[in-house]
Amino acid sequence: MILLENITKDYGNHKGIFDVNLAFSPGITGILGENGAGKSTLFKLLLGLLKPDQGNIFIMGKNLWEGDTFITSKRWIGYVPPENYLVPSLTGRENIELMAYLRFQDKNQYHRLMPYIDILEMKDVLDEPLSTYSSGMQKKLHILVSLLGNPPILIWDEPYNQLDIVALMHMKELLLAYADETKATILFSSHIIEMVEDLCSHVCILHQGHVHFYGDLPPRGKLTPYYVDIIQKKEPAFLKNSSPKVEILSPCGYDITKELKGDSMPLIEVKNAKKDYPLGKTTVHALRGVNLTVEAGDFFSIVGPSGSGKTTLLNLIGCIDHPTEGEVIIDGQNVSQLSDKELTNIRLYKVGFIFQTFNLIPVLNVRENVEFPLLLMKDRAGLTRAEINERVERLIEEVGLKDFITHKPTELSGGQRQRVAIARALVTKPAIVLADEPTANLDSETGESILAIMRRLNESEHITFIFSTHNPDVLKYAKRIIRLKDGLVVSEE
Repeated sequence: MILLENITKDYGNHKGIFDVNLAFSPGITGILGENGAGKSTLFKLLLGLLKPDQGNIFIMGKNLWEGDTFITSKRWIGYVPPENYLVPSLTGRENIELMAYLRFQDKNQYHRLMPYIDILEMKDVLDEPLSTYSSGMQKKLHILVSLLGNPPILIWDEPYNQLDIVALMHMKELLLAYADETKATILFSSHIIEMVEDLCSHVCILHQGHVHFYGDLPPRGKLTPYYVDIIQKKEPAFLKNSSPKVEILSPCGYDITKELKGDSMPLIEVKNAKKDYPLGKTTVHALRGVNLTVEAGDFFSIVGPSGSGKTTLLNLIGCIDHPTEGEVIIDGQNVSQLSDKELTNIRLYKVGFIFQTFNLIPVLNVRENVEFPLLLMKDRAGLTRAEINERVERLIEEVGLKDFITHKPTELSGGQRQRVAIARALVTKPAIVLADEPTANLDSETGESILAIMRRLNESEHITFIFSTHNPDVLKYAKRIIRLKDGLVVSEE
């Protein structure tokens, strides 16, 4: 089905993939590798989004870059990207029909997806606009779109991101059913070895752009030690600094130290917050009356199934959206009573955002993306050019991207882009950091490192962190856990 001969794509500084020879046949193959190993580059080459510096790629026996194969291959491959690209103003059904028309000039492809729509439990939401979907629901819609036309090849780039445990089980059921029914060649990248062991017949391990293993899946339990031998664990530079300098930045007048001196006023209060989204003649109740108090220095997680209201709640706290009813109070200010300019100042000076979809500026490199919030501040937060450079470069090094400082987002893997987004959120030293699935696109080692950065800053600089997650391994870092279901807080621990 897929053949790569001596493929090299060199970005410089030993980044890319090099002399790759692979032949993928029908069945499910897991692509393992640390962030920056070359997984996304491999997929982009197979999709024709990148052209190799040398070598040949054959899809269904035809050279990808000869004749019209590049165009034809779009019908042969179903792709699930790490980021959402569908149209938010259209319903789920309309998005499926649009993609069916663009690829096959046949809107009726939608009806052939019904068995998979049932598996993913999406039937009841397909007539709602994408703007009302949770990130997990959007991911499931991407999975459905990838199955249009029953393609003989599936390429899924970390398809489990943003999926809760139940949705993950449904995704596994769907993938196994599709593989059995169509005998397709299925490639999916993963950081989770247990998922590869559950689903795959073959495994390919990439490290620093080279194929270190490709073959039948080893017996259960044998893959982990082999993978660990390849991916040597090293202590991140930031963990070696046991006594980091504490620097408190309060350009908007909020003094973090007042909490340390005993002022007990909550940093954040959410009072009976409701959020409704109109949907034709009906209404989607995303939040149904949430009450929450957050003290300065909290480090807690919001958990719940897809569609439970996690992202909506973060958006209200971050002043990206406003409640239909109820109040959100930040540092004593009812944000519903503030002007657009005042809300902008809160977002700029008090809140750092780590988005699921990164929201990086594609024309800026890593340094420029991280630096950008400081440049938006009046008088650049009182920092000199040298101080800005020092802060930006230190953060970039701490998240492990020193060698990528001049790279643009399109030259980075999903996990690397996530780390840029994290550095950008921290660069202004905000009082509050809101993180929507902050480790979703990271391998386990990098995820642990990022959480260690957050916990260190929480403890040393008293920054408040609120993050949503589906990952049970992340919860061990949380001081508090808030559980949402159907737009309500159902428990707190």
